[in-house]
Amino acid sequence: MKFDAIILDGNQRSALAITRSLGSAGAKLITADTCISHLSASSRYSQLAVAYPDPSVNNTQFIDYLLALNEKHGIKLIIPATDITTNSLVMNQDKFKGKINIVLPALDKYDELTDKHRLLMLADSLGIPTPRSTLVTDKQFPPEFSQEGPVVIKPTRSKYYVNDGWLSTAVRIARSTEQAKSICEESLFATSHIHPYMLQEFIDGEGQGVFALYNHGTPVCFFSHRRIREKPPWGGVSVLSESANPNENLIALSKKLLDHANWHGVAMIEYKVSSDGTPYLMEINTRFWGSLQLAIDSGVDFPGLLWQMSKGDNPEKLEDYRTGNRLRWFLGDVDSLYIYLKDKRYSKQQKLKRLLQFFRPGFAATRHEIFRWNDPMPALAELRMYLRDLS
Repeated sequence: MKFDAIILDGNQRSALAITRSLGSAGAKLITADTCISHLSASSRYSQLAVAYPDPSVNNTQFIDYLLALNEKHGIKLIIPATDITTNSLVMNQDKFKGKINIVLPALDKYDELTDKHRLLMLADSLGIPTPRSTLVTDKQFPPEFSQEGPVVIKPTRSKYYVNDGWLSTAVRIARSTEQAKSICEESLFATSHIHPYMLQEFIDGEGQGVFALYNHGTPVCFFSHRRIREKPPWGGVSVLSESANPNENLIALSKKLLDHANWHGVAMIEYKVSSDGTPYLMEINTRFWGSLQLAIDSGVDFPGLLWQMSKGDNPEKLEDYRTGNRLRWFLGDVDSLYIYLKDKRYSKQQKLKRLLQFFRPGFAATRHEIFRWNDPMPALAELRMYLRDLS
């Protein structure tokens, strides 16, 4: 049997959104992850579910598996949904050339925007505001570094390719220069693999993002939303979000970056907007995001447009979409509420207000991310996995 696409990282919510988008358009789909019982496998639109070798452990086996699967099924398009699989496919594009379509930029362009230090240097050259940063490439904490207030310790990449696997990194926030030095010496400097990182000023502001799709340097669409609730509550993944009018200034800044890179594919450009209105560029993610379903519900079908591009079509640029739509990840919202109620930093009045908000999400404009009447089984599968993890 031939398939139109294989969707990787099938346990991600974004992968489920991609599966539903392409499946409802009639595409024959394979969904895949490191385990066969992934979230997207339970969707009515997944015609074949497979498990591939874990690329974080053995990237070569992962690529070889995909090539062999393509030989068997003649897959037309491959879509990743996490940093690891995206990184892996970008690195190995030549192996897939002429065999299967991948809508991703060239490696040099990809590196320019995903290396956070190179990105900030590019942004500076384009006149885009960035946090003050100091690059550190070895085990020596810069003796001259000193900064009042919090210090952000940010690796230049979220994933590093090491010994045919992928090493994950994390951003840390220190209260002071002294604590930043202690964190580096106790954790970063203690590892055998030293990866470059930045010491960066902390920008106190509201996180805002721009979601984009480009076709060989030409913008196809932009989308924005606001986060109403997150997990954890003080900042993390969105559990309740709302489609919003795009910030024209942020879109203009994003276009500068993506146009310069002759971008191809999706991108999520993240900013922190300070109290004086200055938008500081934080980073760019080059894969689909968790709340992708909200964009689709609002009339911006990113996966469908990407599918058109993979076939050589030139989708018309989308200018408008519905605002005020809400998307709720229910089990994520449950977790967020639990964390909030257990946190001693919040007063009883704040907790009562948060509890009332949880039970009044605005049903008229809110759709559930996982549960859909026309495709209910993923919600049951997610609930089973959730209860299993609690036990």
